[in-house]
Amino acid sequence: MAYIKMTVYAGNTIEVIKYHDRAHDRKGGSRKEKKKPTSYRQQLSNEIRRERKLRWLLNENFEDGDLHINFGYIHRKGDPYRDPEDMKKDFQRFVRKLREEYRKQGREMKWVHVMEIGTRGSRHHHMVINHIDTRIIQKIWDQVYPDPEPGKKGSTVHCSPLNTNGDYAKLASYLLKTAGKGDCIMKQGYSRSRNLRLPKIRKEIVGASTFRKEPKAPEGWYIDKESVARSWDGDGYDWMTYRMVKIKGGKHDHKDSAVLPSGLHRCRHRRC
Repeated sequence: MAYIKMTVYAGNTIEVIKYHDRAHDRKGGSRKEKKKPTSYRQQLSNEIRRERKLRWLLNENFEDGDLHINFGYIHRKGDPYRDPEDMKKDFQRFVRKLREEYRKQGREMKWVHVMEIGTRGSRHHHMVINHIDTRIIQKIWDQVYPDPEPGKKGSTVHCSPLNTNGDYAKLASYLLKTAGKGDCIMKQGYSRSRNLRLPKIRKEIVGASTFRKEPKAPEGWYIDKESVARSWDGDGYDWMTYRMVKIKGGKHDHKDSAVLPSGLHRCRHRRC
């Protein structure tokens, strides 16, 4: 019985996904009738894929010291909440102004963005960006959204430097906590700048014997135990996934030819 082994190279992480591939079943092998997924199963599958793609983008494009920022709006009792369309326009103005600051420094801005409505109705934005002086971020948001009451300070921007050795799985999960749910105001869950690199992906056909109960990491890497999962699909075939993270100062880098296969194209907040 054949399986597909998909290996994803994203920044300081290597993610492995093994799953049954119906197209490569051997002759005479058992084939089960494909079941139509329930709406719940389909929704869960969509959520897993969405989070997986965002995790890969974050891991490939950002590094420790870059920023997760959270900024919102002044809201006083009796005032209307910010309309989602106005939030979108605010964000576009914010990006234009901030991108110009990067250009002044001879740098290119990279970002991932999520708009969110809180459980009590508050509106705010989340962004992951490559590092810049946090005072600049506050200054620009004050320009985009000044306090409606003259003489008062606008909303505060909260900043958290990334600091998880290049594995931003928990951050991806946090950013998408409302994606696909009733209070989600972004169809895809997030938006991103077009200059983000895509992860490098390799697929190969492997035999069932390659399925190991305990995956092993090469020297210089460790396996995130929380990422290890093994179960069965709707047809009764097993699948497995796990993620390896590079140890700081480790000997191997997956961008090197020794690990990267040939042929591949190369949260807590605190005040700024």
